[in-house]
Amino acid sequence: SDQARAAVDTNAAALQRTLAERMRLLSQLDQAEMQEQLNRAMGELSGFGSPGETPTLAEVREKIDKRHARALGEAELTTGSVEARMLEVERAALDVEGAARLEEIRRGLGLGREEGPGDQRTGRP
Repeated sequence: SDQARAAVDTNAAALQRTLAERMRLLSQLDQAEMQEQLNRAMGELSGFGSPGETPTLAEVREKIDKRHARALGEAELTTGSVEARMLEVERAALDVEGAARLEEIRRGLGLGREEGPGDQRTGRP
């Protein structure tokens, strides 16, 4: 009976060690997976090969140049937008109104243009 108790105690201790080892291995596996995911994410964010690799000045310059070119392109697209075109049309309408008013004032002062192919003073049409 003492031998049976000793065998049960030995088996219980072995089971406890095995369970502890299993828990340690599972924890280590989880940590490894998390580290791998972190490494992948860092690699994607940096855009410079493997994690821990320091980018060269040329790589940094290239990345900045790309960002700058993209920003300029977006700005160019924005200026070509509908809102920008509407502002240009409004500005042109104001310019035409201003030019008409100026011509009206000139005629009122007797400085209006003569009708014909061009302005005699400047030679412009």
